[in-house]
Amino acid sequence: MGKAKTKDKETFSFVVDLKTALSLTPQQRVRWVGKACRKVADGEASIKHLYDVLSSRKLVSEMPEKVGCRMLRIVRENLYLFSEKQQRFLTEESALAVNFTLDDRSEDEAEEPEVAAAPSRRGDDAAARMEEMMARCRDFVRQKASTFEQRRIEADEAERQAARAREKEAAERFAREWEEIREWHSRLEEWEQASMVANDERYQVHLQVCRRMRGRSRRSSGSSRGGASDEDRRRKKDKDKDREKQRRRDRGRRRHRSSSGDSHARDEDAPAQPPARRQRADEARAPSATLADLLRGNPA
Repeated sequence: MGKAKTKDKETFSFVVDLKTALSLTPQQRVRWVGKACRKVADGEASIKHLYDVLSSRKLVSEMPEKVGCRMLRIVRENLYLFSEKQQRFLTEESALAVNFTLDDRSEDEAEEPEVAAAPSRRGDDAAARMEEMMARCRDFVRQKASTFEQRRIEADEAERQAARAREKEAAERFAREWEEIREWHSRLEEWEQASMVANDERYQVHLQVCRRMRGRSRRSSGSSRGGASDEDRRRKKDKDKDREKQRRRDRGRRRHRSSSGDSHARDEDAPAQPPARRQRADEARAPSATLADLLRGNPA
């Protein structure tokens, strides 16, 4: 396995030095070593400084066996970060490898969590997993950032090709539909022509019927106008008859008036009669006089 890339101390976001590690308790040193290994893997810490810390004898001074075994296990899990020579030294000659060994018993004991440090270890493990996930995300982004523009161009080109394919398919479908319509209509052209001829014949018959009906209506209108003139003549004749009757009545009235005047003259020339006979004569003449007055329009 190759070494991780190294940078100057000032450029790393996570500083690894022996002084910081020695200021922590043994349990905290184990967690600090695990975090330092992850930072080195992400390129945020110096692999050289981490190797110097792990090679120091002061790191494992007064360290319990369980804690030392856990630290040794973490170092072995991250040996790929170091060179082959460094790996050989850390696993065979370092104070950590000499003072502590990994056997079945130590592994079982190491797997048993300490009751006092359990909550803090769970929090550290969750934080470690979160940092590891973020590191993988950053690596993925760095790897894909350089090809983003190329992938965008490829995506645009693929979209344009898909649009052209859809347009071509739509044009072909449109052409097929019109071809089907043309074939269907060609089979009906003879029937359509025959129907048009039949409709034209019916139209001619209809025109003839309309002309006949118009001729009849004209004749009927002329006869109605002649009937109206006969009616006028009848009315005029009736009026003439009425006028003739009126003239006859007028002549009769005039003759009656003249006859009434002659009777009065004869009465004046007649001799005097007795009062009783004169009264009866007056009563007999009264209706005639009254009728004459009525005929003159002067009631008594």
